[in-house]
Amino acid sequence: MTFHQKVEEAAALAEKLPQTAAALYANDATDEDLAAADKLPASPIDAEFYELEAATMYP
Repeated sequence: MTFHQKVEEAAALAEKLPQTAAALYANDATDEDLAAADKLPASPIDAEFYELEAATMYP
């Protein structure tokens, strides 16, 4: 679901969505691509996942 300020914007998105989805599907990663990704070097950034804290600005 999307929200648009104008009906024209929503119509443009709806018109292009099938083409965009088809292009994404056609360029989807193959099994070989996914296997090769495992061989890439690890990220040099020591990143960790953080849980989101509960919002404190609203009671």
